[in-house]
Amino acid sequence: MRSKHKGITLIELMTVLVIVGILAGIALPSYSRYVRRSDRAEAKTALLEDAQFLERNFTVRNAYNIDAAGDTMVAATLPVTHSPKNVDAGDAKYTITLEEDDLTATTFTLRAVPRSGGPATDDPCGTLVITNTGEKSATGGDVATCWSK
Repeated sequence: MRSKHKGITLIELMTVLVIVGILAGIALPSYSRYVRRSDRAEAKTALLEDAQFLERNFTVRNAYNIDAAGDTMVAATLPVTHSPKNVDAGDAKYTITLEEDDLTATTFTLRAVPRSGGPATDDPCGTLVITNTGEKSATGGDVATCWSK
């Protein structure tokens, strides 16, 4: 009688591990780029939401630097101060800042700064910037790439 052996050989196991390793080597960098791009998209959304807030404020007060109540506008007045906005500020990937030196009755500059030590610090785009004229920039990368993807 001939017995049938059940199981896998060491060579079969090593072949599967090599295939899984190759797939992981290809998929992981692609996934990391996707996550980074997604985080950047959330930061851009936060910047645009704050810019819209400032534009609505300008419509009411005819000034960016004074809020609807007549008080001086500060970064804490903004509706979104970090991104993503559904997490605590300590867990945020970007901090939204309103540059007080650039805040006048007719101008503003908003920045989405990657939080120090956070996952967005290795984003090649760096800090995302938008001004009252709608001019968009990025400190670390091509503007078209950083703001379109």
